[in-house]
Amino acid sequence: MEKSGGIAPVRGSERVVALDVLRGMGIIGILFVNIGLFSGSQQILPVAPPEASPIYDRIVEFVISAFAEGKFISTLAFLFGLGFAWQGMRAEERGESSGKLLLKRVSILALFGLVHAVLIWSGDILLAYGLMGFVLILFRRRRPRTLLIWAGVSIGLPLLFLVLSIASFALFLAFGDPDQIAQSQAGTFPFAESLAESAREAYNSGSYPEMVIQRVRELAVLAIGVFFIGPFVFAMMLTGAAVARAGWMRDLISHRAGIKRAAKIGLSVGLPLNIAYGVSLVLDPASTGLAGLIGLFCWLLGAPLLAIGYMASMSLFVLRRPGSAVASRLSAIGRLALSNYLLQSIVMTGIFYGLAIYGELGITASLAIALVLLAAQIAASPVYLRRFSSGPVEWLWRRLTYGGKSAKTSA
Repeated sequence: MEKSGGIAPVRGSERVVALDVLRGMGIIGILFVNIGLFSGSQQILPVAPPEASPIYDRIVEFVISAFAEGKFISTLAFLFGLGFAWQGMRAEERGESSGKLLLKRVSILALFGLVHAVLIWSGDILLAYGLMGFVLILFRRRRPRTLLIWAGVSIGLPLLFLVLSIASFALFLAFGDPDQIAQSQAGTFPFAESLAESAREAYNSGSYPEMVIQRVRELAVLAIGVFFIGPFVFAMMLTGAAVARAGWMRDLISHRAGIKRAAKIGLSVGLPLNIAYGVSLVLDPASTGLAGLIGLFCWLLGAPLLAIGYMASMSLFVLRRPGSAVASRLSAIGRLALSNYLLQSIVMTGIFYGLAIYGELGITASLAIALVLLAAQIAASPVYLRRFSSGPVEWLWRRLTYGGKSAKTSA
């Protein structure tokens, strides 16, 4: 144990490679999900789908929906909760209060997120994570079992709401007026169409202030959506905190059996649920009917489970081959996770807004552009780390949190 000398950031010798690998996986995966919103091939609210969408675009949309959507925001939420708890535990080991440190960290993260969301891209996750972090502080000294119980409550409430909604809609279909049923399933959203059109105008031909105004509009809509997805994201944060407080990350090898169980359950249960969600979007693209509601239930339950399956499987891979090229590349991206995440927003909005091609490309072409950026990040991240110990945004976050103590420490 370190001698008490004040709270300080994690040094290079204290890093867990598997965590950096998982962060790298999350940063890569989240671009696959975000690229549709960056490019305008998808919208933040469901709009009427194109009448003749190419088959290859529909296949790509299905793959992203079934295997990526919700899985990597869950992964990053889990890692946020784990890192949050770990920071608190290190402070406690030094005999110091963790509350002030954690409050400062999440406040700075929320500020980063607000700047990112308003000035660069409205689909930011940092602001939501920072705000949820204020609530997470209340759980910083809870036992793992208590954290898991609260995680179950957090995700259970929206699941219960969806079950009741499915039951109510089924009764409506069975006994409702045929004209009202047809109208409810028409899949038209005038407000969504209006928001999508204003986005095309702002991002393709508007001035920068007009883009900022559009982002503020989108943020207001996304804030409403947080009430639906927020509970499952917070549940993943609590789960990550429980894993940290249970001591798993201090000795992954001794918990290999538990990680294998998590991989087996996460993949065997999560994959069918998420494939069902993907199918529901084929049957009900706007998610306005019974198939859409059932699909949302499968997604809300299945996305966190599949994220756990992904993380557990990757952790097992790292335990078997810690020095592999895959682990090394992912670890480098993960060590620069925050900088790489923000760089994705800067580059993608620069391309789609700067070239005035927002909403002009399908998801397949948009994904091809994203893959070029990912290839560059995979190649450049290890090169950057040979010269610098942390990314520029990571350095700033630590500097604002710890002051001069961050000066000669690893990311």
